[in-house]
Amino acid sequence: MDSSDICAQRQGRLSLLGNNKQQQAHLMPHKNFKFDRINKKIIEALQENARISNLELAEIVHLSPSACLKRTKKLEEQGYIRRYTTNLDLAKMCVSVTIISNITLTDNRSSHGAGRFEQAIKKEPCAVECYKVGGEIDYVVHFICVNLEQYEKITEDLLDQDIGIARITSHVALSTPKPFAKYPLDELLWLVDND
Repeated sequence: MDSSDICAQRQGRLSLLGNNKQQQAHLMPHKNFKFDRINKKIIEALQENARISNLELAEIVHLSPSACLKRTKKLEEQGYIRRYTTNLDLAKMCVSVTIISNITLTDNRSSHGAGRFEQAIKKEPCAVECYKVGGEIDYVVHFICVNLEQYEKITEDLLDQDIGIARITSHVALSTPKPFAKYPLDELLWLVDND
């Protein structure tokens, strides 16, 4: 799972598939489906406002409402749009602390070692994002907890599970100068047919 996937699951209004090769293979259109510039416009508009009405969306992309709805449904069916989510203002709703954890495994070269860790982190509800990364560490995990005591208990529980964690380095977020809002679609390489 790459960073774009993870960000989308956490806060994005529209969840799109990422850029790695396995996902690109899944992204390739089926026989009777053509991902063209109109579909790209639909996705761009939905990313700005996933609650836009079909009538408004049709006006933006210059289609009839029925043709626009058909294309949107097809984008959903083909997996280009995975789900619609809500971007919440957590600070207005509850007390929380955000921690970014760098995690190094004891056995980072085997898929078995990584698999045990990934299974455990997927089960932890306070771990809202997890990136597998290259370099000196193996994973970056974004936790949202009630307080530091809850985070400490979670990390102790993870260490007690014997899932191959060698080291956890924690960074408490003090503020979020730029929260995730949307993908930089204009900056990304698109797998589209420009006909």
